[in-house]
Amino acid sequence: MRRRGLPACALASYESPPVTTSLLSGLLAQETALATLRRALERDRVHHAYLFDGPEGVGRELAALGLAQALVCEHRGVDLPKGDACGACRACVRAVPREDTRRPVHPDVIVLERGLYEPGAIGRRTQETQDISIDQVRTLVLARAAFAPHEGRAKVFIVRRAEELSTSAANALLRRSKSRTTRRTSSCSRPGPIRSSPPSGRARSASASQRSRTTS
Repeated sequence: MRRRGLPACALASYESPPVTTSLLSGLLAQETALATLRRALERDRVHHAYLFDGPEGVGRELAALGLAQALVCEHRGVDLPKGDACGACRACVRAVPREDTRRPVHPDVIVLERGLYEPGAIGRRTQETQDISIDQVRTLVLARAAFAPHEGRAKVFIVRRAEELSTSAANALLRRSKSRTTRRTSSCSRPGPIRSSPPSGRARSASASQRSRTTS
């Protein structure tokens, strides 16, 4: 999803601007998708991958980030209901992408996007100009997915514009999606009305390739 506001690595010293409400509460005119996500959270039945389709501005990325925020929230299900993030705890604030880098500071919310990282940071010599490379998937997803979350109860991978995944990157994400050894969720966003149902058929490969889903 594109920032409708807002994307994975972090520096503890960074202090995000204060957040008082959850990202999901800012998702407008998407009652069905929002109800689906909140129901999954309330029942502890969040799927291992979600595909968010929709035109620009509909809230695809906001929904994906809102789900990620809820999964890492420190108070959800503890002293607050399970259906949404509190929006104010340290984890919730750091799950919101920074304005300058377009990436969250929270170590368990990782965003993939073409050209989002410097080549050296993902093991490349040149910038990604045409697609999301296998190098980015190897560095950000494959090298981390097998390990438990750093801080929260979930690890989430979000792929922006999943249609830009290279064939090798998509295949690597698909293979990884079949292995559920840790609690993780992946979310993929691509053009096309917003839906938050688990991917299937054609949507499954796009979403899996984006193995950037929301890892829980």
